Amino acid sequence: MIQKAGHSDPDKTLPVLNTLEFFALKMPKNSDLRQQYRAMDNAAQKRLLKQHSSRLNLESVAIENLANKPQHIEEIEWFASPSDTNKLLAHIAKETDPIAKDIMSISPGVAPGDKKRWDYVGSKGGSEPGVVSFAFLVTSKAGHSYAVSGSWNNPNAPVDRNKFQALMNRLLNLLAEQVQA
Repeated sequence: MIQKAGHSDPDKTLPVLNTLEFFALKMPKNSDLRQQYRAMDNAAQKRLLKQHSSRLNLESVAIENLANKPQHIEEIEWFASPSDTNKLLAHIAKETDPIAKDIMSISPGVAPGDKKRWDYVGSKGGSEPGVVSFAFLVTSKAGHSYAVSGSWNNPNAPVDRNKFQALMNRLLNLLAEQVQA
């Protein structure tokens, strides 16, 4: 789907790591696997993940290594620019299968009053120390879909998730004012 949606550099984010693989590769005791993974093409990365699944497990993840400072965010991530994310959201908006949109609407990421400005609000967010991303897929009362996304990354220090969420919600509200004017 990443390729079909028009990601600008799919090889940078493929194969898509599951959450456990993502965090396990960031662990100090898996630094050898992380270095190998980074040097490989997609097919070899898939083989490495499969071959070393016993090392990339829940027991290998120590939350204290992830809780306070950025860990390898320029090496191991789900890489997508806001433009790439918007392309994916546009792809989801056009899909006839409603499952992704249903999932995205469970926790819309906006206040109830702001949600009322739209016919549909779906969101996806994610964060870890040094990284925060929010993406919204909204449909106006007139039936027009819009994608709004943003990211804030700092490889040296945590970022302010609450401040960024407030900025993204403000951006979404400004869009609502424009499309309803």
